[in-house]
Amino acid sequence: MSWIGDITAFESYLDYIYSHFSNIPLLNLYAKYANFLQVDFKNRGTSVFSEYPEFWEIVFIWAVGLNLLGAIVKYSIMALYPEWTEDQLSDEKKTKRWNEMNANVAAIVHHIIVSTSSMYLIYKDMTRTGTINYTREHGYLFAISQGYIIGDFIVYAIPHRDKAMVVHHLLFLLIAWGLIYNYREYPAYFLRYVPYSYICETSGIFFIANQFLSQAGIKNIFCSIFKFCFAFFFWLFRIVSLPLVFLTMLYAPWKVSPNNFVRRAEFNILCVLLYPFLCMQFLWMFGIIQSALKSNKDKDMKPKDKKLKDDPKTHLH
Repeated sequence: MSWIGDITAFESYLDYIYSHFSNIPLLNLYAKYANFLQVDFKNRGTSVFSEYPEFWEIVFIWAVGLNLLGAIVKYSIMALYPEWTEDQLSDEKKTKRWNEMNANVAAIVHHIIVSTSSMYLIYKDMTRTGTINYTREHGYLFAISQGYIIGDFIVYAIPHRDKAMVVHHLLFLLIAWGLIYNYREYPAYFLRYVPYSYICETSGIFFIANQFLSQAGIKNIFCSIFKFCFAFFFWLFRIVSLPLVFLTMLYAPWKVSPNNFVRRAEFNILCVLLYPFLCMQFLWMFGIIQSALKSNKDKDMKPKDKKLKDDPKTHLH
């Protein structure tokens, strides 16, 4: 077994799922999902650049267009609501959110487009009766997200010195182009899974929507609904589904041709990059759980105890 582990261990994992989960309610859905992801490996597909010769034009248009839309919304609000804008600049916390507004507008528009498109393409894949040209079907979605990530990296992550987003975006780009390079002979082995990966953006819709409500000073039942939906979809798509999708992508060439598959150094590097990317998802999930527990603890705290907790004198020692 190599230092990054042997990809054949995934076979044991799948066998375990089939033998132990297939007859258990709810968990059997996960077993069926895992089985479905394994089908149609022999559909090698074509290069995304052959299907979309204008690929880089699409990337550029979406990178500029999304950020331009964010800027238009932000400066329109400044012009229409100058007093509210001044209030946003009145303290440090509000100013930080105000400065991020254009990036958040670009993000939520991207997330809505990508997540709804992903749901449609996954449904189409699950109900297909013939062969699908995954490059044609999923290639444009891949270009959209490349445009968004590159634009957000330049406009938001670097200028705001958001270390987590810098690392996330770099890993995302390295993994995407690592897949392009390593799977150049069989592009469909990863392009098929573009919507299965990008559906993760669903959770971001509710996270940013809740931020907008908070920024506007609105506190109602929708805040609680958005928080719940954010946590649920984050867990479902990033914790339950995404690791399985990534493992399936890595497993595909081995499954089709185990005798001819050669794990080049570039492929090993790709495997290594996936680990920190997935670890970030689990760390963020841990943060979500911690935040929820803290919120419940604060709600359950008696008014007298809460007053003592908030009293600066209680933090001197």
